Amino acid sequence: MFRFFLIFPSIFLLLLPVTTGVNAQRAELSVSPATVSKEVVVNTLDEEFEDISTIRLTNTGAKTLRLQWNKEIESGPGQWQSAVLDKQPNYSPFVGNSQAQDQDQTPFQLRPSESADFFLVLRPNDIAGKGRITINFIEITQPNRILASSTFDLKVIDRKRTASPRATTGSLQLYPNPAVDNFFVEMPRNVDAGKVEVFNTLGRKLKSYPQPDPEKGYDISDLPEGIYLINVYDDQGKKLRTMRLFHRRFGGA
Repeated sequence: MFRFFLIFPSIFLLLLPVTTGVNAQRAELSVSPATVSKEVVVNTLDEEFEDISTIRLTNTGAKTLRLQWNKEIESGPGQWQSAVLDKQPNYSPFVGNSQAQDQDQTPFQLRPSESADFFLVLRPNDIAGKGRITINFIEITQPNRILASSTFDLKVIDRKRTASPRATTGSLQLYPNPAVDNFFVEMPRNVDAGKVEVFNTLGRKLKSYPQPDPEKGYDISDLPEGIYLINVYDDQGKKLRTMRLFHRRFGGA
């Protein structure tokens, strides 16, 4: 009987660290979705075409995290350009300037239960193909430890149409970009404007303008700051392009 009481506490002490170790492995950070498989089909692929994918990062732990991300281009055409953007207003809206942004990013904080959206913007530069890009998130005090990651398997398909009798010249543009209260659409020559739609990056339609107004433009002053997708149609109802618009409040840094 005396030996039994000596053995029992030893077993308890051995089990305790194991249980504690399991709790220590609980995830501190989650990303959704962790894998994005996307096939982008366009009728006419040009150098200004961009595709945007959205992920959400959430602090699932009990402490505030100071984080950074890094981008791994695992495969894809060499002409492709990409950028990782968030809601911070200090990033250029143009993917062509993303190299400096990738190299010089400031850490950001996530409090417990707080979430933040990130956007992967791909500009194929008139090149169809497929590729894989991974975004890793790390805690700056442990730079060699990846807390969460999201992998994007992207395929761009170009279905070029034969030239229609209604040939167009010039380019379709949104301006100003970033926009504060209103934005305007510059149509290609020989093309009349039709309706314009405003979507958020999750695909929800927020505004629709059935008739163009070249003098007043399109009012977005009641929308929060962020990235929006603009569908532009011609007067025959043909969708011409989806373009990316940045909305900033007046005086935003």
